[in-house]
Amino acid sequence: MIDTEDPEEIKYVQKLFQSAEEGDLEALYKKGALFDMGDLVKIDKVKASLIFKEAADKGHSHSMWIHACELLWGKGNFPQSIKDGMHYLNRAIEIGSAQACITKARLHLFGELGVDKDISKSNEFRKLAQEFDKDIYDPLSSQEYVERIKNSISGQAT
Repeated sequence: MIDTEDPEEIKYVQKLFQSAEEGDLEALYKKGALFDMGDLVKIDKVKASLIFKEAADKGHSHSMWIHACELLWGKGNFPQSIKDGMHYLNRAIEIGSAQACITKARLHLFGELGVDKDISKSNEFRKLAQEFDKDIYDPLSSQEYVERIKNSISGQAT
């Protein structure tokens, strides 16, 4: 499972996995991230997805956002479920996920996935994201990104 021979890295992964098993939600999230990216362990997107869901169900806000995105767009290990995805996304926002706010802003900006197109709501969620994390990257501030998403939604992705 561990994909490194460096003794310090092996020790780090073992300690992280132990902490995750002992209920440390941040360690559980980091364990999922290792499998998602293939850092120090063999990449395993299915395992990562299951770990993120577990952490989300236990209350980890960033994992809620990741799992919400998997459900909303039908990516990862789970079939698309807009209803369940919105539940996780809204819960992540309730507990302070800036990334979830940006995602909700995107949904309102473009009227995606059955969400009402409402620029003022989009701007409210972008502002809330800044309140949660003043350093959050807001891709919606990039006209190039906005145009790319518009084209993707309309089926004209390049």
